[in-house]
Amino acid sequence: MLDNHLWHMDLLAHAGRLSELTELAFTDVHARRRLNGTLREQGMETEEALLQAVLNRRDPDADTACITPATAFDRLGNVCWRALHGQAHPQPVALYSIMLWEATSTDHPAHGYFTDRHTCVLDTVTAQVRAF
Repeated sequence: MLDNHLWHMDLLAHAGRLSELTELAFTDVHARRRLNGTLREQGMETEEALLQAVLNRRDPDADTACITPATAFDRLGNVCWRALHGQAHPQPVALYSIMLWEATSTDHPAHGYFTDRHTCVLDTVTAQVRAF
């Protein structure tokens, strides 16, 4: 049984389905090990590089599935869609929140990522509010 499970983890990694492997890694130690191994094989040797890769792949649908806002209604729809998406996928939201909290220290490897992300989100929301 374990061999089938490990084979499935290898299959996901070799197929490049890292988002599925990441989702499994929240609760499965074998998926977590395979994901770390795959990321290292891709040249991410440092903790900072691994964290950056995980954060960039944390939930690709969250950033790409929304429509480009053309109207105020579209902007409101994107906010609602993101909230519903987060509610439907609580594990990535929880992990992201924990990592955000841990990265408040300036010496944390992901501190720069979260600083840049916060600036980007703040600028985007500010522009959308001004567009109303």
